[in-house]
Amino acid sequence: MVFLRNVVSNAIKYSNEGGKVIISWTNTEEHVVLRVKDYGIGMSLEQVDALNKQVGINQFTNGTNGEISTGLGLFLCQELLHCIEGKMKVQSALKEGTEVYGYFKKNVGKTINIG
Repeated sequence: MVFLRNVVSNAIKYSNEGGKVIISWTNTEEHVVLRVKDYGIGMSLEQVDALNKQVGINQFTNGTNGEISTGLGLFLCQELLHCIEGKMKVQSALKEGTEVYGYFKKNVGKTINIG
């Protein structure tokens, strides 16, 4: 699952040494909701706003150990979810961490071939 791999990878990349990452899920009537929460460096309000409004990639931040970032991963996750009638929501605050929610619609009759 590309979404989960990317979001967990980001949570680890932007967490401090020994930081905690929580992965959970819930079921609603219409969606399976995956949640990944970290307590890392977080994102600025502008970065979160750009993601939630799907206005593109404006900023990127390297990881806590200098890992290179393009800022493309979350944007692509969002686009992928959109293709399967899902959605993504991001909540974050600088120095407090980030929560990413992936809403996967149940009973979608679409398949996507990647690769």
